[in-house]
Amino acid sequence: MTTENNNIPDINKYEIEGLERKTNVSALALGIVACVVGIALFIIQKMSANTLLAYAMIFVGIVLVCYGAFQIIWQSKKWFYKPTNSVTCCHDYYYGADDFASLKQSLESKNLNGIKQMKAQCDGNVRMRVIRSKDNQFAAAQVFRYVPFEFRPESKIMVMKDADAKTFVSLF
Repeated sequence: MTTENNNIPDINKYEIEGLERKTNVSALALGIVACVVGIALFIIQKMSANTLLAYAMIFVGIVLVCYGAFQIIWQSKKWFYKPTNSVTCCHDYYYGADDFASLKQSLESKNLNGIKQMKAQCDGNVRMRVIRSKDNQFAAAQVFRYVPFEFRPESKIMVMKDADAKTFVSLF
């Protein structure tokens, strides 16, 4: 999939080779257990003679059911790096507009020293999205520029594996 204006693939929509979306079994199991315990607390609280204890059980039950639903709905499907079966995470790093050209050039030429010299900010017109595996064996990055109302991709998707990925991730 590409953006309509500049035909550059978007890291948010593009299927990156080596990544697979699959069920996160531990999150799914945790969510189910939390929901079951929460519902059990709702049932048990009716047998309690102490009102304060009953309210505490209701509160804890609501919290557990909400947490379980969160785990089941939002955390049960994750992107994994296939070769190491490691879950991936996404981070955004923002830079000033003055850094755009040098950041794009450094990323596309794999000049890690150039990226290291630029200082990330808490907010800016230029964003570098980095997707990495938890074991640091995979990293993908892309530079975006803010055009009114949205960030648009401005560079190719740079994919790094093994030692290159470890070195890249260590910059941040």
